[in-house]
Amino acid sequence: MKLAGRAMRQLFILCTGCWFAGGFFPVWAATPSFTVKPDFIRIGAFHEATKVTFQAEIPHGFDAVVEIQGEDVEEDVMRRVRHWDMWMNGEDTLVKGAPYLYMASSSDPELLSGSGPEIPWGYSAMERRISFSGRMNSREREGFFKDFCLLKEKRRLYHIQKEALELLDFSLKKDLVWGVFKLPANMMPGSYDVTLSVVRDGQMISRKAVPIRAVMVGIPSLIDSLAEKHSLLYGCTSVFIALLAGLFVGLIFERLGIGKRRESH
Repeated sequence: MKLAGRAMRQLFILCTGCWFAGGFFPVWAATPSFTVKPDFIRIGAFHEATKVTFQAEIPHGFDAVVEIQGEDVEEDVMRRVRHWDMWMNGEDTLVKGAPYLYMASSSDPELLSGSGPEIPWGYSAMERRISFSGRMNSREREGFFKDFCLLKEKRRLYHIQKEALELLDFSLKKDLVWGVFKLPANMMPGSYDVTLSVVRDGQMISRKAVPIRAVMVGIPSLIDSLAEKHSLLYGCTSVFIALLAGLFVGLIFERLGIGKRRESH
C-alpha cells in the first residue's frame, strides 16, 4: 500500500509539472511586451512623413509579423478593360473593406508572401475580406486587386517591407524585435492600429494591437472645420482668396513689365 501511495504521489507530481510546463509558456507567449511610439500624430500645415517605431519582446525562436493599418474606406477606382490588344479605361468600381493605409514587416519576410485561408496578414488576407462592385470572374478579380495595390503603393499608402525586422537575442527565453514604419505626408487623420503577431512554424500563436491616432491641427484643422460646418462661408472665402491671389499676381506682372513687353511685340 505504501509503495502504491508513493507511486501515485510521484505520478501526480509528474503530471502537474508537465501541465505547468506546457501551459505556462503559451500563456506567457500570448501576452508579449509591445510598445509603439508615437501614439499621437499631429498633421499641421508643414506636415512631413512620420516615423513610427515599435519594439517587442517575443519568445526565443519565434517570428514576428507587425502591421499598421487604417480604417476601412470605400473608394471609386477606374477599372482597366482590355479590348483586343489595347487597354482602355472602363467603368468605375467601388472598393469596399480595404484599409486606407496598410504596411507590414516581419522577422521572416517569406511569411508576408504566403497565401492561404489560415494566414491573417498581408495582401492575401486583405483580398479575402474586400469586395468589388460589378461582375468579375476570379481571374479579373485577381488582376484588379493587383492593380489596386499597385495604385496604393504609388501613393505610398501600401507597403510590404522586403527587409527583415531587426532581431536580437535578449535572453535565453526572449528575443527583442524592433523596426520602423514611415507614414507618408498625405496620410489622413483618423485611427490606426499597429498589430504584433507572434508566429511559430507559420502559425499565429498570439496577437496584440496598439492604437495610434492622427489629428489635424493649426490651419488644416481650421480649413477642414470651416468646410464641414460652415460650407457657405468656406465657399465665399475660397472665392475671395482666389480673386485676391489673381490681383496680386497681376500687380507683380505689371511691376515686372511683362504685359508691356508683350504689347510692344
